[in-house]
Amino acid sequence: MRSPYTTSDAVIIEKVIGEPPPKTTSVSTGAWITITAAMAVLIGLVWLVASGRLVNSSGEKFSAVKEGGCDLRVVSLYDQYGTQFNSPWRIKDRIFNAGTQGCIIQFGQISQKGPFTIGPGDVFEREWIIERVPVLVRSDLSVGLSDGTMKKIPIQVYAEQ
Repeated sequence: MRSPYTTSDAVIIEKVIGEPPPKTTSVSTGAWITITAAMAVLIGLVWLVASGRLVNSSGEKFSAVKEGGCDLRVVSLYDQYGTQFNSPWRIKDRIFNAGTQGCIIQFGQISQKGPFTIGPGDVFEREWIIERVPVLVRSDLSVGLSDGTMKKIPIQVYAEQ
């Protein structure tokens, strides 16, 4: 009589003592250390970008304004002011009058005291220091001639967050 646990000589139905245990998959300690280290590096990079320390400085935005008889070139840029990790940021705005006549300019970010005149071929610059990385914003630049008629032109410049 045959054993009730086997059906043929080629198929084993019952486990015999001494066979190796079935293989199971588990994550080793080394894999956990690698995953944890990768997550720590990723979190660190996200923090550096969020705090502005890995941001490419010298972001530069150029705008040409030809309106109301004025021909202006506006450049807004920023960079990190110092070399230390927590150094402040500097924003610089430049307005160049490429036209042949003087233009009256009112630009809230640059001329907070009121409108001013920039002569032909002249450059007006203003810079300030801020704590965090600046952001690109849309701001109105009002331009006009000496007759007093001003027109608002939206341009992009860097500003404090």
